[in-house]
Amino acid sequence: MSYVLSMDTSFDENRKTEGHSDETWDMHYSTIRGLYLENEKTLEEVRIVMQEQYGFRATELAASSKQENLSLNILFNLLNHLEQSLGPGHRITIKARNTITALLRRGHRYEEALQNADKAVSKVMDIHGKRSLQARATARQLEHVYMDIGSWSMALTVCMDIVGQTQLDGSATVSTKKDECDLYTMEDVAKIHQQLGDNDQSISWLMLAATTASTLFGASVQTIHIVDKLEKLLVEQRRYDEAGLWGQLVSFGRKA
Repeated sequence: MSYVLSMDTSFDENRKTEGHSDETWDMHYSTIRGLYLENEKTLEEVRIVMQEQYGFRATELAASSKQENLSLNILFNLLNHLEQSLGPGHRITIKARNTITALLRRGHRYEEALQNADKAVSKVMDIHGKRSLQARATARQLEHVYMDIGSWSMALTVCMDIVGQTQLDGSATVSTKKDECDLYTMEDVAKIHQQLGDNDQSISWLMLAATTASTLFGASVQTIHIVDKLEKLLVEQRRYDEAGLWGQLVSFGRKA
């Protein structure tokens, strides 16, 4: 797929001949996000800021461009520069591509979002490995696109790769160390199973998520939030004794 880019993002000659540190790239990325996605600057204001302060030429921006398409065009151009300068596996490059996926999802451009996310996962896995945090966090973007379009089986397949685990029963335990990325994916797995009508699996995954959250964060807001969802689902399934036990944990956490 090709994208029509409306911005010339070439740097001036001085910037082309100087090496850019990670901090410099971070500065440009944050500025672009702030101008277009948060502060909603006018095109003229953006031209002035990017040219005068950062040497970033934006002379070909069309006044009739839609705000969201404009943001995507800029990010695609920036991604081009990042992949050439820093490489596709650099954390800032990964962040830029994941932001593009998120914007495409927000605009309901799911086919493009799937292609972008799938490409990102492949590149990051090749560079950092399948079980790396970078690869798993990027795969969550792909998983979310599948969830957006109701492709629950595909979303579940991606989730299983992220957490490195298969179906659970009520007595399942975690054999390897889990992190925050795994935790949020477990919540997604529970949601997917609910959509597929498998409430037992949903409960098992919420239990695992609650246990993992407790290990990572203690009696925190994150843990209480997950337990609240688990308790509600247990009540819906008339598993009142279990709901009561988990509810006691929530009450204890809130008091703490």
